Amino acid sequence: MIRAKKAACLFLLILVMLPVSGCWNKREVNDMSYITAFGVDRIVADGKPQFNVSMLVVRTAGTAVEADGIGGMPRSQRMGAGDVISAQGETVFDAVRNWNLRSPRQLFLSHSLVLVIGEEMAKEGIGELIEFAARHREFRLRSWVVVCRGKAVDALQVRPEFEKLASVEIARTIERNKPRVSKAEASDLFQVMYDVLTPGKEAVVAHLKLFPPPEKSSPMSGGNSSGAVSAGAQDDSGGIKTFAVSGSAVFLGDRLAGWLDEEESQGLLFIQNRATGGVIPFAVDAREKNSSLLYRAAKGKVKLVFEDGEPVFEIRIKAKGGLLEEKNALIDVTRQQDIKKAEELINKEVERRCLKAVEKCQELRSDVFGFGDKIHRYCPGYWKQIQNQWTELFPYVKVTVKADFTIEHPGVFSRPFVIE
Repeated sequence: MIRAKKAACLFLLILVMLPVSGCWNKREVNDMSYITAFGVDRIVADGKPQFNVSMLVVRTAGTAVEADGIGGMPRSQRMGAGDVISAQGETVFDAVRNWNLRSPRQLFLSHSLVLVIGEEMAKEGIGELIEFAARHREFRLRSWVVVCRGKAVDALQVRPEFEKLASVEIARTIERNKPRVSKAEASDLFQVMYDVLTPGKEAVVAHLKLFPPPEKSSPMSGGNSSGAVSAGAQDDSGGIKTFAVSGSAVFLGDRLAGWLDEEESQGLLFIQNRATGGVIPFAVDAREKNSSLLYRAAKGKVKLVFEDGEPVFEIRIKAKGGLLEEKNALIDVTRQQDIKKAEELINKEVERRCLKAVEKCQELRSDVFGFGDKIHRYCPGYWKQIQNQWTELFPYVKVTVKADFTIEHPGVFSRPFVIE
C-alpha cells in the first residue's frame, strides 16, 4: 500500500514537472527592446512608396552610455527616457523586421501604449496597418489609436512636459479626456477594428496636434538657452514641439475623411453616450459666453423611428451638473425662474453642439454615430435594401436632438455674487 502511494506521488511529480522542463523559445531581457509607442507613415524612398515605421524605445542602462548623446549632449537634456528608431519596408511587417538591420535587439511590442498614424498614411488607408496589428500576437488591442497632422515620426519625437516618456503622456492625456473634458474621441485598437469591420459604422479616433509651446518660460521654447532644442520634433524657429489632444479624426471606410473640432467631438460623444464629464459654457444676456456648467454622467440615447417610410433618429441627452461660473449675478441661484432660464440656455448649447457634429459628419459622409448599424440591428430587412447606398443616403438622414440638462447645485457659493 505504501509502495503504491509512493509510486503515485512520483508519477504525479513527474507530470507536474513536464510543463516546466525548459524554455525552448526563451528571450533574454538584455536582448530585447521594449516599444512603448508605434508610429506608421507612408513615404517615397528610392522612387517607390514604402512604409516608415517609427518606434519609441525605452532607454535602459545597457542601451547606451548615459554620459553620451546626440552631438555630445547629456542624456538628461534629451527628449525624455526613450529614443525613436525608424525602419522602412515595402509592407508594415517588412519594415518592422528591417529594424534588425539597425539593431541587434529583438523588438517587444506588448508594452506599446499608443499607435500613431501619420496624416498621409491615414489618407491612403489604414486597412493594411489594422490587419497587421490584429494578426500580430504582441500588439495590445487596448493600445490607443491616434492620427496626427504631418508625420507620425514627428509625433513620437515630441518632448513630454509632464512624464518621462512621450508615449505615457499621450496615453494618459487620452485616458483623462473623457472624464474631465470629453472633447476628443478615445478609440483603442479593438474599437477601430470593430468600427472598420461593422456595416453602417465608421471609425473615429483622437487627433494629435503638434505645436511649439506658446509659453516663453517653457524649456521647449526656441529662445531657451539649455541646448535641449537640439533633439525632438522641431518647428521652423528651432523650438521643440509638444502635443495636445484636439478634436477627432473621422474615417470613411479605412481612409481619413476629415476632422472634427472640439465642439463637434463633444457633440459626437454626447450622441454616442460616451461623454462622462466636462464643461458647457453658455451665454446669459450677452453674445459671448459668460457662464459654465460642469456636467457629470451624461446619458445619450438614440431612438430609431420611421416617418413616411424613411428612418429618423431621435436623440435624447440627459445630465446633471453644477453651476461653477456666472458673471456678476446674471443668474440668481436662489430664484427658480433664473435656474430654469439657465437650463434652457444650456440645453440649447448642447443641442447646437450635437447638431453641429451631425452636420459635419453628414458633410463628410461618415456615419461615425453608427446610425446604419442601428438600422442593421433592429430592421435587418430594411437594411438589406439600403446597405449598398447608405453612404449616399446618410447625408440626408433626419436627426433630431433634445437635451435635458439640469442644474443640481450652484457650487460652494450659493448666493448671488455681485461686484460693485
